[in-house]
Amino acid sequence: MSCVLLVDEDTRTLESWRLALCREGFDVLTAGYGRRGLARARARTPDVILAELRLPDISGLELLCRLREEGLAVPFFIVTAWSTIRSAVEAMRLGAVDYLEKPLLENDLIHAVRRGLVAGAQRRSEPGSAEAGSLEAHAAARWASAVVAVIDAPCDPKTLAGWGRAVHASAGTLKNWCRTAGLSGKRSLDFARLLRAVVHGESEGWRPQDSLNAADTRTLRRLLLLGRSARNPLTLPEHVDDFLGAQGFIEDPRALFELRRALQARHG
Repeated sequence: MSCVLLVDEDTRTLESWRLALCREGFDVLTAGYGRRGLARARARTPDVILAELRLPDISGLELLCRLREEGLAVPFFIVTAWSTIRSAVEAMRLGAVDYLEKPLLENDLIHAVRRGLVAGAQRRSEPGSAEAGSLEAHAAARWASAVVAVIDAPCDPKTLAGWGRAVHASAGTLKNWCRTAGLSGKRSLDFARLLRAVVHGESEGWRPQDSLNAADTRTLRRLLLLGRSARNPLTLPEHVDDFLGAQGFIEDPRALFELRRALQARHG
């Protein structure tokens, strides 16, 4: 059953749209605020989203922008009675399927949702398309940026919450970024911590435990074994390139490419 997320502060509009879509067999989620809609989309990725342009907290355009930044390429419609050319152009630039004007009749609503489902299916079946490639690259870049930020974090982030504080993102957002790179949040964090240790280890007199805030020797050994050092299970490769060549975390070539780019940018 296809899932549709509706975001509008007008409760009567939401209920009318919800009932119309439920009669057509859709599973419907609703939210009266943009941030609530964002949370719902993070918790369960819908197949189509329709959002009002003007919302009490963040606008429909900002909601769309945040979803795209997090790598959620859900077919998205802006629906509003306050149409302007500027907002319509911005919506399309951000990747909206269409910009719909209120009042939206029931038949037009159902037609829009079905059009969104078709657009989503086409995007999934054409992974090499320019749009899909752009979204995937952007999502991988966000993940890579968050990983590289761990290098300069004031302390070793042992949890997703700690990592989130270092990059000013919620744990849910981080998990979505990691998902786009084909990794779990936990595995991404282990990789980021090891990368931090390797970069710090290029300084003379460094030991792994100087960077890795492990609670005990067993935890430290587990982390170091993930680094796949061939010489000694309690050492890491001496250089970043050696570590990236030996690591077994990242399989997605786009994610690895974006990671290398983020490391280069860090050095100016």
